Amino acid sequence: MSKIIERLKELDLNTATDEEIYDLLSKIETFPLFTRTFHKGEIIVRSRPNDKKEVFNCKSDLIYPPNPTSEYGRANIKNTISFYGSLIGNDYYSFLDNQKDLIDAIVPTITEQRFFKVSNENSIYKITYGVWEVVNSFNVAVLVQNNKYRGKNNYIDAIIRDYDSYLLTVDKDMQKHGRIVTEYLCDEFFKKVPYEQDQQYRISAYFTERVYDMSFVGLIYPSTKMEGSGLNIVIKPEIVDNNLKLKRAGECTVYRYNGIDVSHDKVADNINADGSFSFDKEGNGHGHLLCLRRLGANNYFNLLQTELNRNNIAAFTVVDKFKKIFNINDDLTKEFFQNILDTVDIEKIIMN
Repeated sequence: MSKIIERLKELDLNTATDEEIYDLLSKIETFPLFTRTFHKGEIIVRSRPNDKKEVFNCKSDLIYPPNPTSEYGRANIKNTISFYGSLIGNDYYSFLDNQKDLIDAIVPTITEQRFFKVSNENSIYKITYGVWEVVNSFNVAVLVQNNKYRGKNNYIDAIIRDYDSYLLTVDKDMQKHGRIVTEYLCDEFFKKVPYEQDQQYRISAYFTERVYDMSFVGLIYPSTKMEGSGLNIVIKPEIVDNNLKLKRAGECTVYRYNGIDVSHDKVADNINADGSFSFDKEGNGHGHLLCLRRLGANNYFNLLQTELNRNNIAAFTVVDKFKKIFNINDDLTKEFFQNILDTVDIEKIIMN
């Protein structure tokens, strides 16, 4: 087993053939790949950016892409369609109020997308997410057993404990092989890949195909941008069609400036039979205040002004949100933001 892993590590992924990669992965014939069953009522979150002035208002806008991809992804080969989502181990009602859950759900999926990799380090984005509820059970493989992920969050720790218990049911050689293989594969899924170097995804992409060949319909793996504290999932499109139901949609503002903040702006809890929905509920907007506090009035104002000058629709959303929160009609100034920091108890607003 170790020799196969070493050969995989030695491959030049820019020149290796698809057959060479898949053949080596196929030689990893027997190891205890952990299985997780998704049961009715569990949730998966998928997000996508609102490019330019797009407004998404239908299930088809938030489901998997309609056309096969021309690039390798972390868990997909070329010319395939995949549904990528994130997991937080909580119910969807928490998204209106729990800032950490919101960030854990949104960040893992958007940071893997092309727009995030090619955009400025300092920017504001408008994101629409969908909360998908499991209506029929299905099984996926899990790759988060590596010890480096312990202590990241309770959800991951529970999965690792389940895997450790599972290993006790197999023989010692299988245990040894399992740890060697899963630690290597976790590192492949966890590695950071620059934009336009999608060939570096080929091992994790073809392993996902291997997982599908083993009768699994999806794969859970650690989120790179969350430093292992978030979980991503990839699922076959037909499983989404038959086993998931869109339960909620929401619009968020994502700030990217020496870190990432997310603010809830609008929510749609009523999904019509034809898949359409309207944003009929206001989000709490906590992320705007948290980002202001983190950046300070000067940096926050400059970032907002830069994005307004670029006609960034997300920046105009920010302006509208602040005017609603503080019931004003005047232009937002640096002094306005400084006054918030000086006079407003942000923690009290968030707690309420």
